Amino acid sequence: VYQIRNCCEPPQRVMPNRMPSWGWRETHPMVYISQKDAEDYCKWLSRETGHYYRLPTIKEWELAALGGDIHVVSNERYNTASMAWYQNASSQNTTKTVATKQPNKLGLYDMQGNVWEWCMGGDTGLKRPIKGGSWNRRKEAFNIFNTEFVHPETKAYNIGFRPLVIYK
Repeated sequence: VYQIRNCCEPPQRVMPNRMPSWGWRETHPMVYISQKDAEDYCKWLSRETGHYYRLPTIKEWELAALGGDIHVVSNERYNTASMAWYQNASSQNTTKTVATKQPNKLGLYDMQGNVWEWCMGGDTGLKRPIKGGSWNRRKEAFNIFNTEFVHPETKAYNIGFRPLVIYK
């Protein structure tokens, strides 16, 4: 939320009109953001930093979630309880502060749980991919290879994003 707030300072954009019932918490992931909003943030961040930011593809997201191990065919070794916020894991029906669970082998936090994350590609008609599950999903439903598809203008209390950076 903190990073989006910086992007939304005038004259850039405004914070989303809709806010989650728990309010905007600076250390929580941003929600109620469409795919276009996420892409616009990546463009803004690219201008601000001089590096290229974009949403990851489905395959890039999966490789990152697996800790860079290209030989994994399932996420059986993924310790969901220690690495993800999910329903019945003290999520208390809200997002949680990012990076409070254990990171994966690449040092990435919250690759599953907390919020779904927009990805590029994988277009199925008018729908776009989201990955990772969210705080309101049961642990049994988590699978790194699961991809759901939603309309790109969807703004929901459990959908956010994770920019990928390509250093120049």
